[in-house]
Amino acid sequence: MAQCGTCVWSRLGAGVLTSAVVTKARFVTVPGILLCVPVAAWLVLRLDKKLTVTWTIVASCLLAGAPFTLKWLDVFPANGTELSIIAFFGIRAIASVPLAVVPIVINSQMVDVADEHELQTGNRAEGLIFSVRLFAVKASNGLGAMLAGFGLEYIDFPQNARIETLDPAVIDNLMFMMGPLYYVIVFSGLGFVLMYRLNKSRHEEILRELEVRRRSAQAPSSPATL
Repeated sequence: MAQCGTCVWSRLGAGVLTSAVVTKARFVTVPGILLCVPVAAWLVLRLDKKLTVTWTIVASCLLAGAPFTLKWLDVFPANGTELSIIAFFGIRAIASVPLAVVPIVINSQMVDVADEHELQTGNRAEGLIFSVRLFAVKASNGLGAMLAGFGLEYIDFPQNARIETLDPAVIDNLMFMMGPLYYVIVFSGLGFVLMYRLNKSRHEEILRELEVRRRSAQAPSSPATL
């Protein structure tokens, strides 16, 4: 995987991949760290949670795969130019914002699901719901790593690859995996996002019903008539 990163980095014209460069590259995620919470709150107020998650997934996906897709189409700035570095890191910096918004809003949705579950069953189960979400995240990460390994085998990516001796066709196939194929996989999963049923008005209705139920449970019972 490390060799893949080096080859991709070089193919995009960002120079030699060193630990110092990688450390500096991580600073492009700072906009996402600083802006994700206010952007998430602003979007939820205007779009509701379901549409916010849907559109931020679409935006982050399109941006994250854009450099690789553009390079695969041979329309990305030429290798080794200042413009290629600005384009690559600029796109990553913009993508960091919607990418960070997605898990924030999904976690908020899970709390809404816990409210609905409490209304339906009478039991509060945030722990179980978030445990299932954590398992799903770990499972998807493992599945993604497995698919990536199969993909590298399919394109005959060599062990201990060096950019100087690597077949350009293999790198182009790698760009296809990280661009167009990545789009297909992510957009295929959007169907699960669209299955989310709760909206703001329904959640407010659930909260009102829960409040009535809780007040009824706390109210002192009437004394028995002799």
